[in-house]
Amino acid sequence: MRTTGASSIPTPVRETPDQIIVRLAGPSAGAVTRESLLRSGVSGTSIQRRLRSGFLSKPCRGLYVCRPLETLSTHLWVPLLAMPNSILSRQTAARLHGLKVPDDGRVHVTTSKGTGWQLPRTVIHETRLSVSEDVVLVDGMRATSKARTLFDCGAIMRRQAFRHALNDAVTTDQTVAGHFLACFRALARSGVSGVRMMRTVIDDLGDEPMDESELERLVWLGLADHGVEGFRRQYRPSWFDGIRGTVDFADPVARVVLEADGRRWHAAEQAMSEDRRRDRRAVSRGWVVLRVSWNEVKHRPAATFAEIGAVVAARRPLNAA
Repeated sequence: MRTTGASSIPTPVRETPDQIIVRLAGPSAGAVTRESLLRSGVSGTSIQRRLRSGFLSKPCRGLYVCRPLETLSTHLWVPLLAMPNSILSRQTAARLHGLKVPDDGRVHVTTSKGTGWQLPRTVIHETRLSVSEDVVLVDGMRATSKARTLFDCGAIMRRQAFRHALNDAVTTDQTVAGHFLACFRALARSGVSGVRMMRTVIDDLGDEPMDESELERLVWLGLADHGVEGFRRQYRPSWFDGIRGTVDFADPVARVVLEADGRRWHAAEQAMSEDRRRDRRAVSRGWVVLRVSWNEVKHRPAATFAEIGAVVAARRPLNAA
């Protein structure tokens, strides 16, 4: 800092155009609007000079990218800054959330109906459906929530693929079930693509009869039919603190717990947190917990019991000693 001869008050150091650009573009992976540069004191001449030198690139009207700051997420920031009301959505939001939705590699954004924007390598979805309550921040970027993303992707997915994506999302994040049902009830209407298919998936996952005693009986018979030996019914491990005091099935030699999860899909959200706490308790004592659902026993019994048998066979020699 410089000081005047007559005063000790420091004179502020003025930022260079490059420093201003880096400061403004840094939080958004190098992307920055022309308006913000001009407002911060970078002249049009300075911008043109840096475009010629390659320090800046211009992906679309009114937007620049500081080349040294580019990252893998720069192309996601471009439409968000170019279109102030846009939100990353569909396959792009699914990728950010880790949802099992097929990805076409393009950037998908949702914006208000009638904007008329066009951007390279970007699919723009204009909608009249409300999006504002379904927006979250992912790494600082506006994106549709997991529930809204699943709803929007349901318009383009086949039934089995959507069923797998929704069930996986609910299994890995206990909050998704309730949020998705609320989103579906608010947005499902005649003429919206995929609504009928999504309703059948919800009915399949949520309202199929799942009597727990019947499911336990089928699991017990399935273990026997597929030659999986060593399990005991209604077993109480010393570490277990469940309400009934027992687990559905356990192999004490292999230290494997097998729970028949007959809860309805929409109720599973409420119990999943407690399940995971007990699962961690089991792992800390050298046990593993496997869970089998009604749909697995009904639709893929051979593969399900083969997987259980493989786990037991691999663990029994380790724990028998």
